[in-house]
Amino acid sequence: MIEDTVLVTTDCVCDLTVELQERYRIPVMYYYVQTEEARFQDTREMNSDDLIEYIERDGKKAYSSCAPAEEYREFFERQREKTKAPIIHICMAQ
Repeated sequence: MIEDTVLVTTDCVCDLTVELQERYRIPVMYYYVQTEEARFQDTREMNSDDLIEYIERDGKKAYSSCAPAEEYREFFERQREKTKAPIIHICMAQ
């Protein structure tokens, strides 16, 4: 179990580098990119360059959305298993 005073978590919209995520042990909750064909996890299954290419080359539309409440619950349950420290989550969602 991690012995932190506070655990900071965030969503992928914060654009932290993998190096910073690892150095400061910051768990990241992923957003989704919905295309006309499928839904992808932002930064894991589709990155910014992929999205721009999809929109510009193919002329198709896409939008992002946060994960459903159930996925957030599972995310925080996993964090709670790792530490009993207070959790501060920084995100752009309401």
